[in-house]
Amino acid sequence: METGARVVLLNMENLYESLYDTLNQYYVSLGGNNYVDLGLGTHRVKCRVHDDFRLIVIADKENVYKNFPIPLINRLEKHFLTVWNGMEHSQIEIAEKLKKWALNFSSINSPSTYTVKVKMQKYTKYK
Repeated sequence: METGARVVLLNMENLYESLYDTLNQYYVSLGGNNYVDLGLGTHRVKCRVHDDFRLIVIADKENVYKNFPIPLINRLEKHFLTVWNGMEHSQIEIAEKLKKWALNFSSINSPSTYTVKVKMQKYTKYK
């Protein structure tokens, strides 16, 4: 926070609640610098916040909807990313062709039910 770096949080659910004041941009200005209170367990620590500081939270969509508190979700700018977002049009066309090929390759053209005949034999036990 103090250096102005980007911080990326992944699977840090226990930490998010401590960052509410930061996400609210509830800063105290002192000597031309911004400070925020961070809650670390039972302790509160003042931390300087650089103007260029950015906090990035990466989480799976289902995890966000099931486990993230609504106030936390509301404080975040949300972007939905998929593999397709980073692909050019020609790459998407190739991926679609590969997907069709894989589906055709893996499908079996046969009836969905099978009849199995079992021949039963009677065995006699000899003494």
